[in-house]
Formats: sequence, structure tokens, C-alpha cells
Amino acid sequence: MSASKKSTANRDSIRAQVVPSEVRGLLMVEGLDQRLPFLIWDVSEHGLGIWCSTKVDALTNVKITVPKPFGITLDCRVKWCEEHANGGFRLGLKLNKDHEKLIELYKQFSSDKKP
Repeated sequence: MSASKKSTANRDSIRAQVVPSEVRGLLMVEGLDQRLPFLIWDVSEHGLGIWCSTKVDALTNVKITVPKPFGITLDCRVKWCEEHANGGFRLGLKLNKDHEKLIELYKQFSSDKKP
């Protein structure tokens, strides 16, 4: 089974697609003293997918900060990291805590897509 089919099959909730240019933020990786820019790829009630220029190993704890109008910081763990065909890496993140913040973010994106 291909990686994309495997990822889709393992999803346990509907995802709200995000146009990557819409939402950007900063990723702070545990053990690194730098902030990495990222783009949100998709959001679900249980986690989110991002694109980042740097590889981050699975099981690494990270913090993401999404600036205004959202203004949130989320503590997450990297579930998987795949090299993207056009450069950079796609990461699947699962929240460690503050699930209500993610649910609110998900609701904002999913309501934006409804007619």
C-alpha cells in the first residue's frame, strides 16, 4: 500500500483542507534552539498536517504557533514525516494537550468551506 493510501486509510476523522498560503506559523522542535516556518496542510479534530522545510523525526515533541487571527500555540507530537515531492516535508501532528484549541481551529476551517 502506498504511503498516501496508508495515511488516508489510518485517518480517524474528516479533515478540513487548508490552502497552504492561508495559514502559516512557527514550529519549535524540542531540543532545537530555532523556530521553523510551516504551512498548515489540513486540520482534523484529532491532529493536523503541516509542510515544513526541515525533516522532524516521528515521536518528536513540537510546539506550533499560529499567529492572528487564530493566535494559538499547540503542543504536539510528530506522528509521521514524509519527504514531499516538490521539496520539504509533510508532517502529521497529534496534540499532546489543549484539544479544545484544535477543535476550535478545525471548526473555523470547516465552516469556511461550507457554501
